[in-house]
Amino acid sequence: MLTQAEKKRLRHILLDHRNALTPSQVKHDSQNICKKIISQPVFKKANHIAIYMSKDNEVDVSFLLNSPHSRHKHFYLPVLKTDWTLEFHPYKSNDPCYLNIWRILEPNQQHQSIYSHNLDMVILPMVGFTPDGHRLGMGKGCYDKSFSAKPIPFLLGVAFAFQELEQIPVEPHDLIMNLIITEKKRFILS
Repeated sequence: MLTQAEKKRLRHILLDHRNALTPSQVKHDSQNICKKIISQPVFKKANHIAIYMSKDNEVDVSFLLNSPHSRHKHFYLPVLKTDWTLEFHPYKSNDPCYLNIWRILEPNQQHQSIYSHNLDMVILPMVGFTPDGHRLGMGKGCYDKSFSAKPIPFLLGVAFAFQELEQIPVEPHDLIMNLIITEKKRFILS
């Protein structure tokens, strides 16, 4: 089992690798991942979907916003609160956003947020992951804290194939993904 120090070192290595990707690699692989997402039955059934605005070469899921397969779906973006939890606010392509203190784009909060238990699906970025559904995030636990109460929506983690790990330290409060999609594979977990 990896220690927390090893987890931090692993995060640093994976982020360096991800940051070295070219814009064309990120765009190409992100589009492939989005095509796989759209083909999933759970996506086809979902009406209320939380996504995120990519940063630092994360998988760009914004392609979902303008897909003809998303025409009648409602999308939400996370807004970081002072207690490190997330609220999810409605978002449509080209709605105004602003940079929060972590330089992450957040939507204008003019519309009321949706209760997290009313989301059908949450698409999460990952720094790393294991094939059994464990996720290595940025280390603040925002998603874990935000979905600590039941019911938890369907959790779909997205990453590039090189981010797959054999193991990561797991804590009791860590979320487990229902599905993970990379440009090369799908890991269906529940």
